[in-house]
Amino acid sequence: MAEHCPALFSSLDDVALFQRSVKTRALGKRVHFFERAASTNDLALEAGRNGAPHGSVFIADAQDSGRGRRGRSWECPPGMGLLCSVLVRPLPAPPQLAGWIPLLAGLACAQACSEISRRCFDVTLKWPNDIVLPCDESPGWKKLGGILCESVLSAQSADAIGAQDSFAVIGIGLNVNQLPKMLPEMTKAPATSLRMIAKKPLDRRKLLKLMLECLDDNIESFRDKSSNSQALLAVRDRMSNFFYKRRLLLSAPAAGNQDTREHAGYFEGLDEFGRLLIRENGEVRAFADAEISALK
Repeated sequence: MAEHCPALFSSLDDVALFQRSVKTRALGKRVHFFERAASTNDLALEAGRNGAPHGSVFIADAQDSGRGRRGRSWECPPGMGLLCSVLVRPLPAPPQLAGWIPLLAGLACAQACSEISRRCFDVTLKWPNDIVLPCDESPGWKKLGGILCESVLSAQSADAIGAQDSFAVIGIGLNVNQLPKMLPEMTKAPATSLRMIAKKPLDRRKLLKLMLECLDDNIESFRDKSSNSQALLAVRDRMSNFFYKRRLLLSAPAAGNQDTREHAGYFEGLDEFGRLLIRENGEVRAFADAEISALK
């Protein structure tokens, strides 16, 4: 099954060269590379609690305990995917705006995939955190990757009573150079890789550079009140194109208990906090926590 794939970085000098090449304000200027790690998110969370700066990136060629949303695992053969976590601080205010962070990260991944393929295929976003390739087969997409965001809000220091130091870790898992036999079987949607779509291996380091540059632009646009709408509009546009005239089937937690309830309706956009808006039986409903299971 295994096939030779060069490490993302071969030395500390290699990492330093990459850091100098990234055209960003902060993201990727401090890169921590590991041939193998339990979880890049765990590394970033620990570093964030110890004061690591905004834009720090933690990358592994292999993960032993990679995880996705709702406690799922993320499987990837060594050297075949893009496995990284980006530290973003501080969190936006009010805290409800943090729902945009995984969407902006997903947009950056989609933008980078389109750029490296010279726009020969249409990678897009599935709310709230998947990077997908639309298709005609059920459920309506193939999964390329996902985003797992974890936020921390803690006392900044004993010297500044009441001060808060908040940050988010954006975990990104993206299938890049896997062949079909290397991908896990998935029950909800088939998995795919950029290599399978492009019909050739792709440069993971170039893809990482493009993704960090796009994410840096998206985050800064989001923070800049004068241009805030541009990044959010790009997210809304991608989702509108994907969901256009399609009926969404989704499950969401039922109010007041641990059960889930099934819903079906048409995409009406995203609200100011990045919540999904669905028109169901003539009424527009907002969902902060739900999972889209199929498009009809």
